[in-house]
Amino acid sequence: MKNSINKLALLSIGILLGSCGAGNSVAPNSTAACDARAKDYEAAITAWSNDIGNTNKCQAAKTAIEKLISTCTIYTVAQKKTYQDQLATWKCN
Repeated sequence: MKNSINKLALLSIGILLGSCGAGNSVAPNSTAACDARAKDYEAAITAWSNDIGNTNKCQAAKTAIEKLISTCTIYTVAQKKTYQDQLATWKCN
């Protein structure tokens, strides 16, 4: 389980870093909000990976990525779909 969380975190960080280019930016003014949501998500994933059995931390990480998806307009449709696909399989029980 921890290995899959680490892969998810690395994939997500890769998507976050890959989306920073000007060519992918839809609404540059939202970058600060996206950065804040990305930091919230990174903190939630880190907290959960240190306590895998904690359902509340799992749900906090899931909520953080949902906020990231809904807040950030700099992501392409494909990037948002990747996140939504991950959420569809993410169980916190």
